Formats: sequence, C-alpha cells, structure tokens
Amino acid sequence: MKTFILRLETQDDVTSIRDKLGWAKAARILLAFPRRRPPVLSRLDIILIQRAASQMGGQLAFTTRHPDSIKLAKLLGIPVFTSIQSAQRMPWLTADRKHRLPVRRRSERANLVELRKGLLSEPDQPTPNLLRYTAFMLGALAFLTLVLLFVPAAVIEVPITVEVQTINMTVRPTVGSTSVLPGVQIPAAAVHTTVAGQLETVATGEMLVPDASARTTLLVTNQTDQSIPIPTGTVFMTSASSPVRFLTQARAELAAGFGQTIELQAQAELPGSFSNLPAASINAAEGPIGLLVKVTNTTPAEGGTDRPGRSASESDYNQLYDALITSLTETAVHNLEAVYGNELMIISESMKVDRIVEEQRQPAVNTPADRAKLSLVVDISGLAVSRTDLEAAAAPSMDAALPKGKSVEPGSYSFEGVNPPLILSDGRIVWDIQATRNVVQTTQFQNIPALVKGHQITDAQQLVQNHLGLNHPPAINLNPSWWPRLPLIPFRIEVTGT
Repeated sequence: MKTFILRLETQDDVTSIRDKLGWAKAARILLAFPRRRPPVLSRLDIILIQRAASQMGGQLAFTTRHPDSIKLAKLLGIPVFTSIQSAQRMPWLTADRKHRLPVRRRSERANLVELRKGLLSEPDQPTPNLLRYTAFMLGALAFLTLVLLFVPAAVIEVPITVEVQTINMTVRPTVGSTSVLPGVQIPAAAVHTTVAGQLETVATGEMLVPDASARTTLLVTNQTDQSIPIPTGTVFMTSASSPVRFLTQARAELAAGFGQTIELQAQAELPGSFSNLPAASINAAEGPIGLLVKVTNTTPAEGGTDRPGRSASESDYNQLYDALITSLTETAVHNLEAVYGNELMIISESMKVDRIVEEQRQPAVNTPADRAKLSLVVDISGLAVSRTDLEAAAAPSMDAALPKGKSVEPGSYSFEGVNPPLILSDGRIVWDIQATRNVVQTTQFQNIPALVKGHQITDAQQLVQNHLGLNHPPAINLNPSWWPRLPLIPFRIEVTGT
C-alpha cells in the first residue's frame, strides 16, 4: 500500500504539521520524527493531527524512539515503528486490534515412553580394532612421507676459482662526443663544485711598529670669568686634518677670571714617533671645554718612538693563495668522487678555478701582525669520464682475450690511471688507463640437485667433484644438521658458487 512519508523537523508544531498533511495523497501517512530533538507535541496536538489525517481518509503512524511520543501514540491507538523501513514492511495495527493467542485444545496425554524410544537412535556398531590400527598407521606413514620429502634442505657450496683479467688502453676523452668511437674516443662530461678553505702563515713583512707615546706640557688659558674643571683624560689636539690627540694625566681646576692660566702634563693617545711635535702645535680642545679655554704646548712633544716589527705582506698572501688553490683543487676532486664515484672517473689534472667567490685577508697588507691568514671560496670545474663508457671501450679487447670456458663476473670492472692524463696545447686529453675485471669458470649447476638427491653427504660430495672436475670437494650443509641424507626432492637442494 502506498505510504506518504512526512519527515518532521525540531521546529515543527501542530499547525505546520497539519498544513503539511494537506499534501498527502496516500492512504497511509507516516510521521518520521527526528532522532535528536523531536518536536514537542502534547496529547491535544497529536489528537488534532490524528483528526486531520482521518478527515483526509488516511491512517496515521509514527516512527520515533522518543519515550514520550511512543507513550502518547499508544494511548491514542497510533501505530509506532522504530524506522521507516519497518513501517513500510510491517502491517499497521492499532492498539485496539491486539493479536489473540490461539486456544490450545485439550488432547490426549502423550506417551512419553514411546516418544523417547523414537528420539533414541540405534547405537553405532563398534569399529573393529584392526581397521582402526590400519587407519592410524596409514596416517602416520603419510605424515612421515611428507616430513621426508619437504622438511630436509641442503645447500651445496661449490668452490669457484676467480681470475683477474687486465688490459691497458689509451683513451681520449672528448667534450661533445656522445658515444664511444673507434680509436677509443669516449665522451667527457663537465663537472663542477664550490669549495671553501683557509690557510695561515707567519708574517714575513717588516715595518716600524709604534712603541712609546710622546709627552708634553700644555698651557691652558681661561677665556671666561668662571672657574673651569679639567678632568683627567681631557683631550687636547692639533688642528690638522688628521689630528694628533693628547690626554691630560691629572685632574685640574682652572681659576676663575679671563686670562687665568694653568700648566698640565699630557701624553699622546697613541704610541709612535708621529706624536713627536714642535712647540705651539697643540691648539684645540675636544668637547664643550674647547669654547671656554685656549691651549698651546709650551714645550715640544717628545718621547714617541717606533720599533722594528712584523707585518702581513703581499708576498705572504701570494704564497698562501697558491698553496690554498692547490689544496682546494684536491678537495674538489675528493668531493666530486664522493658524489659521482660509482658513475664517473674524475680527471684531476683537468680541474681549474672558474671564479673566486669570496676572498678574505686577515690582516690587511702592511698591517702589524705576527701571522697572515687567507680565506677563499672558489668555483672549480673539470672533466670526467663515465665508467660505463670505459667498460664499453675495454670490453671488446678483453672479450677477445677471454679464455674458453670462462665468463665475466658481473660488476667486477675497475679502472685506474697508469700515467697522469696528458693535456695537449689544444685542450685534447690523452690518458693511459688500466682496466681490470674478474673472470670465473663457466659452471652449470642445473643438473646437480637431481644428481645428488637422496645420497649421503660424502657420496654427494664425490659426485659433484667428479661432475664439475673440481680440485676439492664442495661443502654441503644440511638442515637439520643431523639429517643423514640429502633431500629426495631436487628443489630442496640449493647450489651456490663461492
């Protein structure tokens, strides 16, 4: 039967629900209450909604889990369901149409003895002992067979002699080449890196180093009518573009009155002979006091001396530069080998400095110092050749000399420069390289498992030694170790070369 489902909201009331019932066109009207916060409806509200549904000729039902709504619905004879699916699947019965239990009719008393006999089945006939023993033995035999076939395993280690094959070849790395060409011309790849380092050495430059400071007597004249305090360390100086500064050695008080004078002892701020000045050379005061007084040195400034000392020279930094560039070039080669060592072979003689990124000298040239330190950051570039290309260049000649019955061990190629690369005037490179690889005897192991299956260890060792023509018997490891024979199934036997 068609059902009109009206889903209620929390804010619905009796008026809005009755308005929504006007859209119902089915004989059954199902009000679906929300699980959380159902609308609050009183008993009168539900009666009015039920009456409106009856006037439209429809039967009303609820789907709700709210206890108050269920209680009111049962009081008014409205069917209540737990879900919309159950409301569509089950019949709508009102509260006044309760199911009646069928009346049990009196019948004759059942014969319990007969019923019991009918329930009991005939007892099973006992299985003969011989049959049971036979079945047990067959199961045990099957288990032992599986153990014999699949539990034991063996590893046969065949000793294989490894020989070294070597060849010398001359290669010509060429920038721009894309493949190995006749005449052993191979592509050269450009590599570059940035490295930093520093070196220091004993300074070898010579210069006069300031030693002692000059001293003099100053005559200070008051230009005001007030007394003027002169603290210790007051600065008086020359008026040249690069003034020589003198500092008073004691605190003094200049008496009040225009033209009052006082004599003060002063010492040059910096040591050196440059502070030796003639009389009347000091004529200015530093700070606010310079507007209040007039000053001059009544005696020459004397006592400033110099002594021979060391300084950083241009020669020191040139030597540091050459040594540091050599060291940084070696560092660049090591860095590139660490990055490309498995792929490229770096041509160290091709490395050159592309750019000085940063240069620091401590101290500057002709500055007094016992040591000179140079720091550099440089971009260095060079050429490298691919180990794959070297292998392609060496393989044809080495394969031609490969003994019969021997094969190359994969990944065993190695290369080493015989002589330093020769860089010609036009930039071409000629390089003598020694190529080395390992070769082993070609051995077929496929037939060995079938040959030794089920044999004892000593017999299996003799069979393998004779089959492969070995000088020494192979090692055979059984698992479990106490197992007396090799497995009966060949795939449980593994053969490896050592």
